[in-house]
Amino acid sequence: RVLELKAETPLETRVSSWRIIAHAAFDKDDFKEAEMSYKVALGLVEEHSPRRQELVDGLAASVYKQGEQMRKSGNTEGAIAQFARITDIAPNSSIVVTAAYDVAASQMESKNYSAAVESLKQFRNTYPDHELVSNTTQNLISAYLNLDRPLQAAAELERLAQYKDNPETKQQINLKIIELYEKAGATD
Repeated sequence: RVLELKAETPLETRVSSWRIIAHAAFDKDDFKEAEMSYKVALGLVEEHSPRRQELVDGLAASVYKQGEQMRKSGNTEGAIAQFARITDIAPNSSIVVTAAYDVAASQMESKNYSAAVESLKQFRNTYPDHELVSNTTQNLISAYLNLDRPLQAAAELERLAQYKDNPETKQQINLKIIELYEKAGATD
């Protein structure tokens, strides 16, 4: 009703109203409506407003939740598109790292290994110190094996071996590396 008043509603009141609408839609799992409302609110606030980051995070969370819903319903390609969109619409959001990883994880899930390799490598290059990098290496090994690219899989296994302290684990990894080099004909 506040937004429908004929008299000019103060800017701060309009921003607060759109923010409330966005939060309410999010709480009702209507993530498309929440996304639209966060976008309207963001269009009303100044670049340096203290409220801006909260709205950006809400927008990113709305898009992320749409991706989760799509993935849950079996629409992996739609989920990938939603997760990838977050980088464009909310690059400063705290969710952007998780979304970037979920793009690659969803590509792995849909057996689109070539795309997954590119996404995983990009994730590792962009976020080299993130805790998910170890999962990235594991997924790269799996993707390369599924693509029948034993040399690349061996290189990833060598990277993985660097982080293992247990001598038996390192030995097992080294045996697998040898096996992959033999498979590739790289006996030197």
